[in-house]
Amino acid sequence: MSSKRANAQANPLQRTEFRLLLTCLRPQEVVPPELLTPNLDWDFVLEAGQRHSVLPLVHRALAQHAGVPAATRENLESLFHQSVRRNLFLTAELMRLLDGFSEQGISVLPYKGPTLAQALYGDIALRAFTDLDLLVRPGDVPGATEVLETLGYAVDPPISTARRSAHLAFASAQMFRRTAGAALVDLQWRITPAYFSVDFDLERFWRTAVPVLLGLRQVPALAPEVLLLVLSVHGAKHHWQSLVWIADIAQLLRKYPDLDWDSVLRTARSMGIERLLFLALVLSEELLGSRLPEPVKQQAASDRDLAALFGCVERYLASEVRAVQDFSDHWFNLRGRERWHDRFCYVARLGGVFARDKRRDEKLYAIIREHFKRRPSV
Repeated sequence: MSSKRANAQANPLQRTEFRLLLTCLRPQEVVPPELLTPNLDWDFVLEAGQRHSVLPLVHRALAQHAGVPAATRENLESLFHQSVRRNLFLTAELMRLLDGFSEQGISVLPYKGPTLAQALYGDIALRAFTDLDLLVRPGDVPGATEVLETLGYAVDPPISTARRSAHLAFASAQMFRRTAGAALVDLQWRITPAYFSVDFDLERFWRTAVPVLLGLRQVPALAPEVLLLVLSVHGAKHHWQSLVWIADIAQLLRKYPDLDWDSVLRTARSMGIERLLFLALVLSEELLGSRLPEPVKQQAASDRDLAALFGCVERYLASEVRAVQDFSDHWFNLRGRERWHDRFCYVARLGGVFARDKRRDEKLYAIIREHFKRRPSV
């Protein structure tokens, strides 16, 4: 499979500005002069860098480049420093929150934000983030909510008492906003909503957690093999609409060349997310030049559905407007699962059918299978 199959007219990702953006995400490459053309749309480069949350990486590649106009360098510098100030503020806020949770005996895994930036990029300034993602065990959600409220946060949007148990059962997260300040916390008790039908072993997250040094403090984080699977599922859940998620995959592969691939593939296969993993790996290879182990490349190449999914992601990335989720997005999610059982669970859970009537479930399963066979691609 190759993204070169589409020319620049058919594939917006081939326009010079986007090719420049992709090159900036490859730390091992020097930006070639031919990409810095006189008529380059620098406003598009900066806007797309912000939209895809990769502006810090664009700054790393272009801030000192002689081929960048002075006005653009000045604008880029200003935007980068805004991002750094936000990251520093949120990192300090994370420390305050971790102290609050610790005092109440609640174990928390901050698996994105500052922890991800430090673990993968070695510098919290190089990975943009706008909130703090905190993972807790489902049983700790009420206690964690009380801690956040004590520390000055409120649920946003509010959830009625009558809906809280249903929200805990079906959703995966709840957003909290600090009442004084601009901090956001995404409190999560699973990686995806229940309907997505990807059920991680959360206890494994805690058993295999590794320390990440933030300043003078060690903070627990997901082990690389677990993180790769979590990021692969997270990106697929959002249809890989942001380049930063692909950049994270590529950076993880660079940072951990001795990844335990046997463990990664075995876990992905047992969970039915092998195709989601392969899609993440192929995206990082095709768009950002990641090097994959030959056996992994061969397994990914044998999946005939990946080409259609890859094409969908190209269209998502090229879109400048984030559309409301529609039916085609659900087909993307279904095509991304290699097991019929998981596809059925996705639709059943999405429709609120939970095996209360076996005959009804069998009928629904038949409908899904028949319609899926009629649709040749995503």
